[in-house]
Amino acid sequence: MRKQQPLERHKKWRIFYGHLVELQFAAWLEEQGYAISGLEATNEKSPDVEAVSPAGVSSAFEVKFVGSQDADFEMQLKSLAGQPSCDTVSPYQAINFLAFRAYEAAKQLQRFHANRTAVLVIDRLTSGRFEPQLKEGWINWSHPQFVCADGHWKGFIAEQNKKYPELPDDLAATICTLDAIWIVQQSSDFKFCRKYNIRVRGEL
Repeated sequence: MRKQQPLERHKKWRIFYGHLVELQFAAWLEEQGYAISGLEATNEKSPDVEAVSPAGVSSAFEVKFVGSQDADFEMQLKSLAGQPSCDTVSPYQAINFLAFRAYEAAKQLQRFHANRTAVLVIDRLTSGRFEPQLKEGWINWSHPQFVCADGHWKGFIAEQNKKYPELPDDLAATICTLDAIWIVQQSSDFKFCRKYNIRVRGEL
């Protein structure tokens, strides 16, 4: 039981911190000149953030925090305990997970009629897992598909099918209901930097 407690705390922290990131993102939008018109934190009928751009465009933002995953956290625990810690990282699973998070955001934004933007906030320590694939365009966002889906990834999708039974068949159609995907990096001092602005809607 003691062995499981740190990991369970980490999972709960990630959920809690994801809600905090939504508010941090709203504050960052205001710094960019947006006017915040709604927050899910204060009105459950709103998207995570609803805002009007300096140009007067109303947008609905769904924010997904991508932080340290369970395997990374367990390696950190071993390292702190002076134990050997290493693991192989599949670049395919990493970029597939990013596409999945965009899919989740798109699903949640389908009921809103404003400009729809999925915001994937990646913390600095985790960003290296995605940067080469994003830079080299591994995902064709105009017709996204999971790449090199191995047994581990198929198992992950099988678990997600309990909530999203149409996956992966509706991945492209769902993501292409978005107007844009923002890939935002969060620094260790909680500052945001938009690394990628991917235009989506109408490209399918």
